[in-house]
Amino acid sequence: MSYELGFDWNRSVTTGQDCPICRTPGPHAHKVTSSTPASPVGRADYFECRNCHGVFAVPFSYPDYSEDYDFADYLRFYQEVGAGLEAMTQPLDLALSLRPAASLIDVGCGVPFVVDYARREYGLQAEGLDPSNYGRRGGESLGVDVIGELLGAGSRFDGQTFDILYSSEVIEHVEDPAAFLETLVSHLNPEGILILTTPNAENLGPHNDSLTNVSIVWPGIHHALFTPAAMERALKSAGLYHCHISTATGHIVALASRSPLSIPEQSPPSRLTPYLERDFPGLPLLEGGNLFRLLRQAVGLGNWTEAREIRDTLSARIHTDYGWDVYDMDRFVAAAANEPAPGLFAAFPYFAGCLPFYFGMVDFQSSPRNLDSAASFLKAQIEIGETLTGGDPLWWGEIAHIHQPAAFNLGMVHLIGGQVEPAIAALEQSLVSPAAGSLASLGRRSLALETTARLQLALAYAKAGRFDDSDQTFAQAMACVETEPACAFLETMANTLQSAIKALR
Repeated sequence: MSYELGFDWNRSVTTGQDCPICRTPGPHAHKVTSSTPASPVGRADYFECRNCHGVFAVPFSYPDYSEDYDFADYLRFYQEVGAGLEAMTQPLDLALSLRPAASLIDVGCGVPFVVDYARREYGLQAEGLDPSNYGRRGGESLGVDVIGELLGAGSRFDGQTFDILYSSEVIEHVEDPAAFLETLVSHLNPEGILILTTPNAENLGPHNDSLTNVSIVWPGIHHALFTPAAMERALKSAGLYHCHISTATGHIVALASRSPLSIPEQSPPSRLTPYLERDFPGLPLLEGGNLFRLLRQAVGLGNWTEAREIRDTLSARIHTDYGWDVYDMDRFVAAAANEPAPGLFAAFPYFAGCLPFYFGMVDFQSSPRNLDSAASFLKAQIEIGETLTGGDPLWWGEIAHIHQPAAFNLGMVHLIGGQVEPAIAALEQSLVSPAAGSLASLGRRSLALETTARLQLALAYAKAGRFDDSDQTFAQAMACVETEPACAFLETMANTLQSAIKALR
């Protein structure tokens, strides 16, 4: 089964329905029709409000969230890789740096990691609400009683107020966002802070990769998508006149209160690392997932010594949990080519599909380098992105998004190792869109990374004596450096490589 995601941006239709965000009557123009066979609704129409420019689905039927997205193993997936704990906890760290708080409620908590984090790391009296089965089961394992009744609709917390009211990636799901906000605000203490996160409707468009677009609309699941301006207006209409809205993560992250918020220039210290390092006896597979999160964090920060230590600990943990020697990556690559997901992951952790990238980067960047091992892992990552099939591609999004970086870094491994022809092949691969229908074809493409790849490819061509190809490729890269703001920082690299190419002539 290939991954076929369709987007029609050009339909000349309107809807007469009121906007669910600002309640402006129609007509509202068509934004996109999304066809995603693996999602709960195979095809869905979205319209853009003529007033607030939010985007909403018509028609929309509220799904049964107790079914866990028809993914029977969703709790294990969420423990091991699905839960974005960094994105979840950062807004809370910021809110708690602004003023004292003693109580928190997480509305739509899923597995109540934020509740558990608030209790363990900050000592808050924290509670969670969520109608899902996986949320309830995850809560039992964490020692958190997750309430299935919705706030304002029979929950035992109806009428209570809290210092922090947290609701992450929830408001896009509800049928009446304005009423939902009113309910949240009515449960907020006078000096309390409301934390909301939600997809950013401004990122929806043909300029973006397919997987990002479908993660924003998620047919059958997401109803109403805010722009930052629409979110600010909605918060103020609900009585929270002091708002701080960030879009740095690609999502809207909003902190709002009845009283002024003094946001620091620097982000406050996070307590996530010590939280991830804790023991979770009720969720043993979470410990492997948290080691993977720590590895990904260390690689992202370039902490290579730490990343190597975490990798070794994670390898041992995977062997204990699954009986799999991670250095036998051919076993997983072969399985991914023959067994569709999610059944594939019965014998492997859910993060196995992106593990080769991070292991390869550790071998490449840490001292001493192991270029042969790095190349083997990065080749495996590329193959997984091109052959894995089955399930909703949203679950495997990280595999798709790291395909281009894997090809680029494989090229750099070969180039540093003096293997010019393999370097050329890998760098060229990083510049070519993967085969249509593959998981890799859905991932994001970075213009800055493509420009960097062209600069390094120009050097590789020169080392191979292909100076015409080198000159042409270097000129293509420089056109981006000179005209694209996102690539301007590459000018110093370009000058250095130009000198190196000149010396080879």
